[in-house]
Amino acid sequence: DGEDLRNLWTCMFTESSCAREYAIKLGVLIVFIMPNVISDHIVGQGLFFLALFVMAPFIVTIALSLGSARFSLKRLLGKPRKQKWSQLLSVAYWNVSGFDSASTFAGEIGNPQRTLPRALGLAVVIMILGYLLTLGAAAAVDPDWRCWQDGSITHVAGLVGGHWLAIWVLVSATLGNWGLFCAELIEDSYQLLGMAELGLAPAVFARRHPRLHTPTNAILLQLLIIGVLIGLDFNAILCVDNFFSASSAALEFLAAVRLRSSKPDMPRPYRIPFSTPLLALFFVLPIAANVVVMYVTAMESTASFCVTMAATSIGFLGYFVMCLFSYFSSSAEGAADTRAGTRTENFSFRPEEMISPDLNGSSSADDGADGRGSGGGYYR
Repeated sequence: DGEDLRNLWTCMFTESSCAREYAIKLGVLIVFIMPNVISDHIVGQGLFFLALFVMAPFIVTIALSLGSARFSLKRLLGKPRKQKWSQLLSVAYWNVSGFDSASTFAGEIGNPQRTLPRALGLAVVIMILGYLLTLGAAAAVDPDWRCWQDGSITHVAGLVGGHWLAIWVLVSATLGNWGLFCAELIEDSYQLLGMAELGLAPAVFARRHPRLHTPTNAILLQLLIIGVLIGLDFNAILCVDNFFSASSAALEFLAAVRLRSSKPDMPRPYRIPFSTPLLALFFVLPIAANVVVMYVTAMESTASFCVTMAATSIGFLGYFVMCLFSYFSSSAEGAADTRAGTRTENFSFRPEEMISPDLNGSSSADDGADGRGSGGGYYR
């Protein structure tokens, strides 16, 4: 139960063990972030080889399980133990989410209109096969699969391959978590960078490191936010992550329909092959599913509810403040232009009017012929 797990913020200033545990987590967080600060391109290339390393021990585990004397498909027919469905939904959603992240840094990819559809399709196939084959083969050799907990796959690897395979699976799982973290950090950094370049977020987040060219300010903001979250227990972190992942996905679906209807002739590196009404109908079920995930994850625990509601309120407040700032700034500029005898067009805070990607997926035609540039690639 998520409520029974350790929440460091409740004991941070009263127990030295809590402070020590938080310090260790913060140290790991800084180590995980540093590769993204140094070079996002090296991280992107390294993640490909890391994926091969991470998948390798599970492929070996599947092969050894199929050839093991323990293997029995009858075990898969057994009735699983009683589950807490809200946690199951949250974990399942977390395991299959994140595919929308690719469009955020499409401006950093050469030839995205060809690369991304193929990469995403291959990723879906690998993900499905990875879960089905690994879990199915492991359950077929472990008679106690109904009682699995964290680390049980490592135990199964030890059953079929020995101690060396168990260690390999453990190491690959650790590096896999780092890879997931780095990939998500790249996505979030360039999302904030792109928003700042379009005027949808404070300009300070549009700055890159003068020598490394990485969005360091955007990364530092995430370091601050994640530094707060690591004090919570894992289930609360999972719920918070899924809540905002589901809410952003729902907004992306709505934005896709809105952009299709308001800007049908806008150049797109990739266009979903549906008409606008059919596209809207196609998104009904995904939007409904995301709303359910948002409700379930927000209500999972007191910690998740407080964090999600507080962060959502801050987001709305920040957006409102930006609208007021833009309005008064444009009014002041208009008054100054009027006194100078000139006329300027009033500013209207419309995010869709600020999106103008070229066919390479970058937000400006001056970003380079290879499609690399700002963090703005849009696929609608």
